[in-house]
Amino acid sequence: MRHSSIVLVALPTLLIGAALSAAADDGASVLDSDLRQLNVSLGGAPHYYALTPEMGRVVLRRAPAPSEDDSDDDVLVVTDSAGRQIFKRTPRLDLPDGWDGHVLDATLRAPDRLVITAYVEAASFILAEYDLGSGELIRTVSTESIHCWDLQGDAEGTTWCLGRDASRIRDDLDYDLVYRFDASGTLLSSSLPRSAYPASINPTGLKRCCRKGQFLPGQGEVRLWLPAAGELIGFDEDGKVRERITLPEVEDLLKASLVTAPGNEVYALLSVGPDYKDSTSWTQTLVRLAPDGAAWIPVEGAPQDLSPSFMLVGADSTSLILFDRSAMTLVWYPLPFGEADAGS
Repeated sequence: MRHSSIVLVALPTLLIGAALSAAADDGASVLDSDLRQLNVSLGGAPHYYALTPEMGRVVLRRAPAPSEDDSDDDVLVVTDSAGRQIFKRTPRLDLPDGWDGHVLDATLRAPDRLVITAYVEAASFILAEYDLGSGELIRTVSTESIHCWDLQGDAEGTTWCLGRDASRIRDDLDYDLVYRFDASGTLLSSSLPRSAYPASINPTGLKRCCRKGQFLPGQGEVRLWLPAAGELIGFDEDGKVRERITLPEVEDLLKASLVTAPGNEVYALLSVGPDYKDSTSWTQTLVRLAPDGAAWIPVEGAPQDLSPSFMLVGADSTSLILFDRSAMTLVWYPLPFGEADAGS
């Protein structure tokens, strides 16, 4: 769902640092306690976690913290929306020799199909697909020189990959950043050339306020967020770039998490303040992107002073999905999607 911190909780890949054994008290939640909530802690020793709520499921990937020697392997767990475990697997038991045991990302290609990307020996990457019902590995496909870091499944059962073509880099050639694979793992298309961005920036890399480039979690068409480039990318039905939106800049932005919601609206939780290390000085605000992409608009009626322990990690047909890392709890915050003022 790769990165280091005492505990990580991520969306395909919104990454959140939090300590299971000693979660910081970042202040009381201002959300109504009657909202639907789901505890996602698996308990035990501190681990890294990656978390993705999608397609009515919650995908958890657990990796041991560096200080722990109880296991070298990632564990994948999928629950239904009520928190009942429907799948659990240690991929090292299934995947080829030479694999280091760690999953780079995981996504649901369909509600009953889990796809992961992993690095194996000889600089080769693979896509592996599991059937959630039987728990069995269906197929393992080498993506060869295409290195996938972030995955997203769509409504048509296609797997989208953010990565690069290492063979073209070695030959000093331009390469694409986005790839699409069908249900069998066959490459369908690629788009968004690296040359679309200045050589001085890494478009898939980190920006101070944000995380690495990633597909937006949530419910809507596939969108790619490149924080280092300050862009949101939309695609047509063939996987080609349809639009590149320059996102509005926010003064003193410390963190941001973005999701796509019904009607293809984009929502964000913005953390603003003078000091990244002093979370008591932060203001966390739920906003939506104006239809023309020119401004962030506060969500009417939503709390505008959320505790710093919250991150925005997804959306479904009725709600934004927040994660409270201090309590390891998902919270569904209902919104009237589709009723936003298009003229705002």
